[in-house]
Amino acid sequence: MTASMLTQGTARRSAREIAEAIDFVGGTLEAGAGPDGTNVALAVVRKDLDTGLDVMSDCVLHPSFRAEELERQRQQLLSELVVDYSAPEQIATMVFERVVYGDSPYGWPEKGTPETVKKLTPEELARFHDARYAPNQSLLAFAGDITPERAFAVAEKYFGAWHKLDIALTAPPAPPAPKGLRVWLIDKPGAVQTQIRAGSPGIRRGDPDYIPVVVMNRIFGGGYNSRLNTIVRVKQGLTYGAYSEFEPHLYAGSFEVATSTRTEATVEATKLVVDLIGRMSAGDVTQDEVNFAEDFLAGVYPIQTEKAEQVADRVLAVAAFDLPAGYNSTYPARIRGVTSAQVREMARRYLTTSDLDLVLVGDTSAYRDALEKAFPEAKYEEIPIEQVDVLAPDLRKATTGTAGSGGSPSP
Repeated sequence: MTASMLTQGTARRSAREIAEAIDFVGGTLEAGAGPDGTNVALAVVRKDLDTGLDVMSDCVLHPSFRAEELERQRQQLLSELVVDYSAPEQIATMVFERVVYGDSPYGWPEKGTPETVKKLTPEELARFHDARYAPNQSLLAFAGDITPERAFAVAEKYFGAWHKLDIALTAPPAPPAPKGLRVWLIDKPGAVQTQIRAGSPGIRRGDPDYIPVVVMNRIFGGGYNSRLNTIVRVKQGLTYGAYSEFEPHLYAGSFEVATSTRTEATVEATKLVVDLIGRMSAGDVTQDEVNFAEDFLAGVYPIQTEKAEQVADRVLAVAAFDLPAGYNSTYPARIRGVTSAQVREMARRYLTTSDLDLVLVGDTSAYRDALEKAFPEAKYEEIPIEQVDVLAPDLRKATTGTAGSGGSPSP
């Protein structure tokens, strides 16, 4: 919320004046927050750089957090959350992230919950901004028709008065250790489809295994013609799409398979997903699959760096995640240097069916018994969809009607 409020008014400008100033020069100014930080992005033509940076720096350094703008943002966000909490695909993802990450903030919903959003105040956002926004915790990138001398000059002009802060940063709690096969059944009676999520803790962005893991996942589920989508969708016709993703953050990461299927095919699709994870983990990889994955990843890389904002994002990623110097320039060669043996080792190391979280959102009564027969060794937890509280220790709304206070979900 602090990030979204940056462009909604400062001590000098109202939200409308900010928007009009940027629109007048045909530029864009956006602010948002993700798992590891806040991002503010400005795009203007060269002649309007000073105008854009004047507005941008004003928003970053002097946001006003006006009550009326907060209320407008609050109502908009509450409307979004009404949609999110009624959508099985959103519930499935939120529950999955919570059970995989446990106490780590990486597992908490970035938008918050209706209860937490209602409690936010202008004073709270101002305190957060004043305590956390500092130049010594920030990175600034310029990409476009600009010299280093010009970039340093305007950086000093518009951000030079920004005061340093002594901020003690600590790593968040690590995801919980694997606890066997756990199945979370979120019951939505009458649902004609089931949302399926499967996965486990993954790797952080700076992990040396990241590049071979990218190749491995491209083979398994990282594209339309990956093994997962080809078998589950194209050959078996169980879904409109199935994919897998390693989502890496600064301190931790996750591995997630996501798909959906018709209710009557839930057990078949779930078994197939788990079976495919197991086959990949056992080293079932061909050289042709490795070659195709590397050709695709190395070939698409230049296309993904054509725009100035893409260049800036990649430069910032190297700094933010403490990646090696020259990481971007050597990326295609390092992709092509991954061997079949490395892919098999990554699959063995990071894919598992013995320690796996399964989240199913759908009409539980239609497949509960068959699922328990298919996975008799699993631990099961069943929660009605209207009782889900992703901040509560057991993912359930408190019986007294109060919001959960966080903590690791327990099977």
